[in-house]
Amino acid sequence: MSDELARACEELGAWLAVAETLIAEPDIIPTARTTGKPGSRPPWNASVAYAITDAHAGLRQLENELRLEVTGRHHWPGRGGSDANTIGSMKAIAAMGTVVSRQQAKEAARRLAHWADQIRQLPAVDDKEKWEKIRAGPDGMPPRCPCCRNFSLRVNMTRGLVSCWTPDCADEDGRRPQARMEINRVDGTPVLVWRGVA
Repeated sequence: MSDELARACEELGAWLAVAETLIAEPDIIPTARTTGKPGSRPPWNASVAYAITDAHAGLRQLENELRLEVTGRHHWPGRGGSDANTIGSMKAIAAMGTVVSRQQAKEAARRLAHWADQIRQLPAVDDKEKWEKIRAGPDGMPPRCPCCRNFSLRVNMTRGLVSCWTPDCADEDGRRPQARMEINRVDGTPVLVWRGVA
């Protein structure tokens, strides 16, 4: 597990470096309309800045939690806000992967991957597909999965797919239930065409 934690630190470090190069580049959304006074928006990419600061703050918090677990000391002074200190946090986290429990190392790797994914999902990067919860319908409830009947459907707008995220849910072919978003040719309403669901 220590190798997995070290790899997660390395991957996050690489994505942070990518994000740093994009912080001055605005997202380009052709259909967006600008509102407000000219010059009222910050001169940086706010979504990139938030992803970077989330990772920087999260790394320090994670390091503090692991240090407490390893040493039992509550009085670790912590690290400052520089990039060098962020790198120091990642190195310390990777090193502590050899002494914390397997469960703690797994949870730490999951958190590191989450921060890397936040960067990968940025419009300026667009390297990871984004699956989002489906909004509630007119009845106030989101749609149910046709297989497990749970409210666990997620939509990937980029690919036009809907999928169930309940861990053990499967369609008639034993695969995760998945549907394509299409338009009804008769009345033009949106429909889901499910794979392997009768």
